[in-house]
Amino acid sequence: MRVGGRSMYPFLNTDYATSLSEDRVWVDLRPPSRKTARRESGLKRGEVVVFWSPSNPEHMAVKRIIALEGDIVETRRPYPFREETVPWGHVWVEGEHPEGERASVDSNNYGPIPVALVIGKVKAVYWPWKKAGWVRWQDWKGSSRVREGKTMEPIEMYTF
Repeated sequence: MRVGGRSMYPFLNTDYATSLSEDRVWVDLRPPSRKTARRESGLKRGEVVVFWSPSNPEHMAVKRIIALEGDIVETRRPYPFREETVPWGHVWVEGEHPEGERASVDSNNYGPIPVALVIGKVKAVYWPWKKAGWVRWQDWKGSSRVREGKTMEPIEMYTF
């Protein structure tokens, strides 16, 4: 998969500022479970995922998961609320853009995304050759804007 744009710079597309080059990545297309973001799916904070964009369903996006269901996120503009609790079966994704620079359309634009939209996880960069290697998402230090929450369960609805 080709990763275009600067929303994941400098983690991906490190030469984008000078040459507009695009990284090519290998994506594990085994989709996560739709049951819950935290347990069965194996999604983790810091992982880089590919998903169908909620704002443009024909477009795939690449972003980092910064929060899982139950976590509380201090949002950025243009999100309408200062804080958001990630609902059951959703994740909060963001680009790697520097603080204060809006180079990314992410959960701050469209809110938490359903796990069902996640196509797979970015596992490796294979182009350019000088950058080829496994994606080390584990090195991500986390976000000071996220407070870890409790695992959530779906609300059961009863009709009489």
